[in-house]
Amino acid sequence: MNEVIKHIAKFLNEEVKLPSVIINGNFLVVSYNKSAKNFFREIHTGVELTELQNEKFSPEIFRNKEKILSASTLLFYVCHHLELIEDAYQIIITEFRVDGERYFQIVIFNQKSEMEVPVFIDNTIANYPVSEEIKNIISDSIQEYPFTLVKEREFKRKVDSYSLPFWIKGTDNEIKICNRKFLKKFAGPSGEILKREESEILPIKLSLFFEKTARIISQTGLPIFIIRHDFNPESDTNQQFWLLQYPILGKENKTLGIISVECEIFINEIEIDCSGKSRKATEKLFVNNGNYSLTGNMLEHLIKILPEPVYVYDSETLNILEANEKAAELYGYELDELKNLTVADLYSPENVQILLEVAKADFNAKDKIGPVKHQKKDGNVFDVEILNSDILFNGKKAQVNIIQPISFNTEEKVELQTGKTEREIFKDLDELIIITDKNGFITYVNEAVEKKLGYEKKYLDNRPFFSLIDKENWEWLSDIFSEAESRKERFSFETNIKLADGKLKEARLNGIPLSQSDEEFYAFVIKLSETKNQIPEETKKEVGIVSNGKTLDFKFLSELFHEIITPIN
Repeated sequence: MNEVIKHIAKFLNEEVKLPSVIINGNFLVVSYNKSAKNFFREIHTGVELTELQNEKFSPEIFRNKEKILSASTLLFYVCHHLELIEDAYQIIITEFRVDGERYFQIVIFNQKSEMEVPVFIDNTIANYPVSEEIKNIISDSIQEYPFTLVKEREFKRKVDSYSLPFWIKGTDNEIKICNRKFLKKFAGPSGEILKREESEILPIKLSLFFEKTARIISQTGLPIFIIRHDFNPESDTNQQFWLLQYPILGKENKTLGIISVECEIFINEIEIDCSGKSRKATEKLFVNNGNYSLTGNMLEHLIKILPEPVYVYDSETLNILEANEKAAELYGYELDELKNLTVADLYSPENVQILLEVAKADFNAKDKIGPVKHQKKDGNVFDVEILNSDILFNGKKAQVNIIQPISFNTEEKVELQTGKTEREIFKDLDELIIITDKNGFITYVNEAVEKKLGYEKKYLDNRPFFSLIDKENWEWLSDIFSEAESRKERFSFETNIKLADGKLKEARLNGIPLSQSDEEFYAFVIKLSETKNQIPEETKKEVGIVSNGKTLDFKFLSELFHEIITPIN
């Protein structure tokens, strides 16, 4: 990856909280941030932009290469046809060049997004959607900087006539020149501002943010537009007034100073369709806005032509009503055999409860289920994700399931050198100890889990850990799992734990990423609250182990897990 792109990728990942993707002139993804990874679940470097979509967001502009490649420096799109989404999305696409190669940054945000959004842009000022006045001011700044005394007076008169804030800071972060509008907003009673550092003048939040953008501008030599910035609550800015930060470059593209100018953007909002039309025929057919009613013949014809394993079952009886050859092949049955089963026969016994909860869900629930464990005719168990959608089948409620097997690395898994005797150390702790594999399935629980939550051990084996916690935390915990290998950070949060009788109990979860193998991936130390409304205290910092109902220090537990779980080379 180009060094400049590496700097940009790091900056986007650390500083941009909205989904942001960089593609090259061949329409291939070269970089993306964490928010984009969460937004587009299947994103990876090298994937074509046309493949980027999620269940509800699939703008047709992503599939129009010519429109993007032949367009202007900055494009602004507003999505419509978003009945499934509460907030209308907006998409900003900017173009920039690195070593002569074209790149495009794509940022996605909704109407509730109020944060500053930095986007990289090409150095060619002539293409900017700003006034000629701004273009001339920037051109003069580049040509004359550093200013002589005479040139500085001439330039000061020019920028003083500009109606919005303008200033230039040097590499030492000192303000070298500014206009009256900037003085009025930030100078204070004394009016003294020159040769003071920017951080002494601007509000601290802005100062820190501009310091970071200045650093990336110096590293890349690229200008940045900052969208939706707001200097202070009394600012007269709005969505159409953005801040442009432009580098003044010397020999060998070394940054001599940075121009900051608030400017009005002249750009048309282009309405596009983001209705969620998917490249997969399966999602296109079954993710619907209403209650589609299908006859048996219609349904049979539809699923026969689909390329993925699909079956339909009755929501009340769980009987499989229809299926295709791909599904029969996946589970190892003849098609007629499969259609004589219930869908519960396809689930591993410990995961049947998940199926029952889905079948009882409110009509029109459409979601991805999983990962869950399914089993083949020969008894072999495998992991799947399911795209689930409700339909009316001959006037009755039914479920369409599109099966997506989860593929694993075929390399032999690292065997743990952990015996039963080592696990005895966790038996008598008051805290609940749960260990999961990389997909979130439970691989170990201590006796406190069975005793305090009320589950039988056989019910917890290979059960998804997600099913034990408050559904509000599912997505967040999913993100934790997906980032565990790269982050390897401990975390702690409060949630509700689901007891065997269905009641919820407040608890604090302390997560320890093991990352030693696929089978032993995360350890959770769970402390239940003493009363219904009590917020659990932080784990006491005691060093050592105490058995017979006593507690362990969280830091010590982390080290203990490391020693027990780490394989012997």
